[in-house]
Amino acid sequence: MLCVIWGHVMYAGWSARMVYAFHIPLFFFLSGMVFSKDRYEGTLAFLKRRVSSLLIPYAIFSVLTWAFWVFFLRISHQSMDGCWKPLLETFLARGSEGYLVHNVPLWFIPCLFAVEMFYFFFRGCSGRIRILIALLFALVGCWLVCDNPFYDFTTLPWSLDVAFLAFPFYAGGNILVEKMGGLPLLMQKFSSHRGFYSCVMIGCFAFLCLGAGWNGRVTMGHALLGNSAPLFYFNAFCGIVATLLLCLWIQHVTSDRGIFRWLRWWGENSFTVMAIHNPIKGVMVLLVARLFGVLPVDVNRSVLYAFLAFVAVVLLTSLLMLYLNGFFKRLYGRKK
Repeated sequence: MLCVIWGHVMYAGWSARMVYAFHIPLFFFLSGMVFSKDRYEGTLAFLKRRVSSLLIPYAIFSVLTWAFWVFFLRISHQSMDGCWKPLLETFLARGSEGYLVHNVPLWFIPCLFAVEMFYFFFRGCSGRIRILIALLFALVGCWLVCDNPFYDFTTLPWSLDVAFLAFPFYAGGNILVEKMGGLPLLMQKFSSHRGFYSCVMIGCFAFLCLGAGWNGRVTMGHALLGNSAPLFYFNAFCGIVATLLLCLWIQHVTSDRGIFRWLRWWGENSFTVMAIHNPIKGVMVLLVARLFGVLPVDVNRSVLYAFLAFVAVVLLTSLLMLYLNGFFKRLYGRKK
């Protein structure tokens, strides 16, 4: 989530290329890691659970942030023509082509829902079959986001074109945990071979740095894969592996105190962060621009200004998250 926020604040430079190369694929991968086919009795039970935990909060956050967006337009005396359109676009849930202007990152939630529905259908297949299916999904996804003369598939609702692209990451996360025998065994194996996996982590970060520069601009929300689709997948998996190994290394060498305790709390509430940080980001970028007498676009292109806005967004998002956490706990009777 910290990478996501940085990517939304800092548009230019190598750091933006780095985080956009892997941060959304990593989210799909992590979602696949926590999927368990034995947790649900059937398709209907799975559907009800995912509607409750994904689509209903998505609708709530879309309405709330839309109301904030309209309020901000009013107090800043900006044009409010067509202000109802973004709210109606909640049902389309696209992340590109100017949809969901009140809170663009929300596109991820219905897209994740679609990916999980796809994967649930193939959950009973063997690991090898699921890998082949994932490769097929990747090929279809790459075809969908190409310039097709007869139909623009990037306008599909719920970012279904991106769901095909994301399926391999979700499948990869689930198959990894399944083959390793669960997360505890994965951590145990890392502890036994720290030196080797540390070298792998450094190597993956190095490949990511090089590959992100070669592949150019990438953003899954807009179905942009850069200069090469294979290089997009290579970079994404390099970033995923490097980040997972970094997290295992942190878990091994530190105790759950201080900033690491905060990082754990932040990660546990990443859904809420994803849903609320973008409106806060918009306000903070404007405030930083006003404070230093520059244009908002200058904030998005300057490391110093972007860092100041980033810190402000993280702090304010944390405070608001504390309140919303209690709200959803009361609403659902359990921590979200």
